[in-house]
This record gives sequence, structure tokens and C-alpha cells, in this order.
Amino acid sequence: MNRNMTVLQKILCLILIVLAIVLTIEAKKDAKKNTKKEKECGEWMYEACQLTNKTASCGVGKQVAHRNGTCKKLTKEVSCKIKCPKPPSKKCKYGNAIISADSQCNPTTNTIPAVKNLLSGGPACQQSISINKKCKVAKAKDKSKKNKKVNKENVKKDAKESKAKVDKSIKRSKEDKSHDKKHSKANKKLEEKMKHQGGKKLVPMKIDIPNKSISSVQ
Repeated sequence: MNRNMTVLQKILCLILIVLAIVLTIEAKKDAKKNTKKEKECGEWMYEACQLTNKTASCGVGKQVAHRNGTCKKLTKEVSCKIKCPKPPSKKCKYGNAIISADSQCNPTTNTIPAVKNLLSGGPACQQSISINKKCKVAKAKDKSKKNKKVNKENVKKDAKESKAKVDKSIKRSKEDKSHDKKHSKANKKLEEKMKHQGGKKLVPMKIDIPNKSISSVQ
């Protein structure tokens, strides 16, 4: 019995030790959580930028920031910069030319009046300037050139047709001449045959060869 009691006591002691360790760990975790919750930090509030060069109105400087809360760091200093204004441009810069609806293109000078407004520049620049912009007057289409072209084409066409008719008539005349030659050769042969027959009168053979009339050239 004594042995059993000693074993049980040992086991209980071990259990108590483990529980004590666990409780201490949990207590530390809760303490850390509480400390984190207690540290509440506010937003940074920045002061005006203090230039390094006190006589200058722009450039590089330092800026101090503050915040409320339970944080470790409640103030800090950061670098800052004040932009210097650009010097006014001496050049006068104007926008695109604006043409009014009433303005018309001058056919002699090929120009039209227009106005340009000031975009940037010094006080010496004018607010608007008048200029003459180049333009073109719409010309009416010349129909005489077109008519000349048509007439040339008609003349070429007529000359081509007349040449074709002349060539056709020449061809027909050549064919008629060849037929006449054939007809005369046939008559000569008949005369020679009559001479060889010994005085017998033979009626000359009639050879019908179609005669083609030469058409007049138009």
C-alpha cells in the first residue's frame, strides 16, 4: 500500500507541475496582449517646413511631426522641400489660328484673316494677334479641256474608220483585176484553139465570171 501511495503522489506532483507551467505560459501571453492593447498610437501631425537657408523663400528644409498615444516614438523629424515658382517666360506663346465664319479667302493673295489667342508669356505679350493664313479658292472645272479631249477621240475614231474603208475598197479592186486577167487569158486560149481547127468557125465559149464593182471610197 505504501508503494502504491508513493507512486500516486509522484504522478499527482508531476500533473501539478505541468499545470503550473501551462498556467504561467498562458499568463505571460495574456500580459503581452494587454500591453499591446494599451499602446495606442495617434496619427502624425506635421509642422510647417523650416528651410535650411533662412533667407531663401524656397528649397530644402526640415519638418517636425508629433503624435499622441502610448507609443515609444511620439516625435520625429523628416526632410521637406518647398517648390520654387517658375520664372515667367519671356517668349509669347499663342494657340492655333481661329477663323471666323464670316471670313472669306482672298483670291488675289490666297490668304484669309485669322486670330491667335495668348497661351503663355510675359506682361509685354498681346492677348491676341491677327494673322493672314494661307488658303485656296475653289476653281470652277474647265469644260473646254474635256470637250477638246472628246473631239480628239472622235477625230481618231473617224480616221480609223475611213482608213478601214479605203483598205477594203483597195482589196476589192485588186480582186476585180485578178478576175479580169483570168477572163482575158481564157479568151486568148479560145482564139488559139480556133486557129488550130483549120478555119472552122467555132463559137467562143462563154465563161461567166462574176464582175465585182469597185465601190467608191466615202
